[in-house]
Amino acid sequence: MQDRYVGDVGDFGKYGLLRFLAGCFDEFPPLTLGVIWYKVANESHNNDGAKIQYLREKKSQSFEPCDRELYRNLQNLVINDRRNLDDVERAQVLPPRSIFFSEELRFSDCNGRNAQARRAQRRNEWAARAILATAKCDIVFADPDNGLECKSVEPYDRLGPKYAFQEELQPIIDRGQTLVVYHHTSRQGSADFQIRYRLERFRSLRTQEPASLALRFRRGNSRAFLIAPALRHSTLIRRRVDQLLATPWRQHFELVEVESSAMCIG
Repeated sequence: MQDRYVGDVGDFGKYGLLRFLAGCFDEFPPLTLGVIWYKVANESHNNDGAKIQYLREKKSQSFEPCDRELYRNLQNLVINDRRNLDDVERAQVLPPRSIFFSEELRFSDCNGRNAQARRAQRRNEWAARAILATAKCDIVFADPDNGLECKSVEPYDRLGPKYAFQEELQPIIDRGQTLVVYHHTSRQGSADFQIRYRLERFRSLRTQEPASLALRFRRGNSRAFLIAPALRHSTLIRRRVDQLLATPWRQHFELVEVESSAMCIG
């Protein structure tokens, strides 16, 4: 996650989904939210984060009814040039009891001799602090810049901080928390296939198996939010996903599920 993304259309969908999952809109018990930002330094080689046209009056009728409070909150951050994660946390864009792990993950000073070992140690220590910070939350949201790991990037590579890796997420599952992960789909295969593949990989994280699901956000870049509900949350999480899809959000989100025997991917 980079500060420059704050307030763009993908951010709107992300926060809207998390607010639903945490229980901002129903009478059922709220779930406390923990956020691991996977924060990295701002880049400038592309226009990512520039998709803020949805905040303009002509576009508002498609977005503002989804979550008027969130819409106006993000609009205020963008108008006042407060597009950074610190202001997101202070503005209570997410529920007031949310816990944030905001430490930047960077390797820029880990070069030269033993660079790989130093990067690996730094990442392991960073991940341990992130896991500790979110230990008491019901839902943990991991927000890597690019999404879940890919075969061409190792955790200690230069681009490693832009990905979340399975070994970092496993403790969240093991503690009985609901895990939600941001994932940016690539150009290799259809978005639907990629999302289903990732859902299948989620199975390897868990010994018990409430159905995992994903919500693809159809605005801006192709992205999905993969949800692995804890056994104790599974009914409530599914109810809240169904509730979201019965609101104006349904024009922006698409539910993706995988049946138990749908595919087998190693």
